[in-house]
Amino acid sequence: MHGMIFALPNLIPEVWTDHGSDNILCGFTMASWAERCGSMPPAKLLEAFLEQLDRVFDGKASGAYEGGMVFDWGKVPYIRAGYCPPSVTEQEGTRRKLAEPILYDTGYSLHFAGEAANPECYMTAHGAMDSGARAAEEVLRLFKSGNTAGSPAASKAQQLSSRL
Repeated sequence: MHGMIFALPNLIPEVWTDHGSDNILCGFTMASWAERCGSMPPAKLLEAFLEQLDRVFDGKASGAYEGGMVFDWGKVPYIRAGYCPPSVTEQEGTRRKLAEPILYDTGYSLHFAGEAANPECYMTAHGAMDSGARAAEEVLRLFKSGNTAGSPAASKAQQLSSRL
C-alpha cells in the first residue's frame, strides 16, 4: 500500500492505493474527520471525495471513476471505533503492559486482545488478529497447566470442550 496525505481543508485526509491494482483507492479518516464523514449520507460522501480527487488530479478522477463504497467502523457493533494510534505522551512499554493478562487467585483470568494490545503491530487489523491469537494461546496454556482446576471457568471450559 502506498499513501498520500492531503492538507486541510480536504474532507478525506488520507488516501491509500495498492500499486498493481485496478485503480482502486481507499480514503481513510479518523477523529474529527471520521465524525464529519460519518454524518454524511454515503452517496454524498462519495461525491465529495470524488470532487476532492478531481481537485488533486486535475479533473481526471471523475473520468476514471467506476463506483465506490463507504464503510464506517464506528457503526459496526462490537467495534464502534477505528484504531488506537500512538500518542506523543505514550510511555515506552505501555502496549506491552496493556497486553498482559490479569490473573486472579480464584482461577479466573482476564486477557486482552485488539490492535492496541499488540506492541509490535498496533493500528492494524492483522495486529488485532495476532493479539487475539496470543490471548487465546495464553488461555489454552492456563487450562493445560491445570492452574484453573476447580474454578468456574475451568468447569465451563470442560463443558464446552465436551461438545466439540
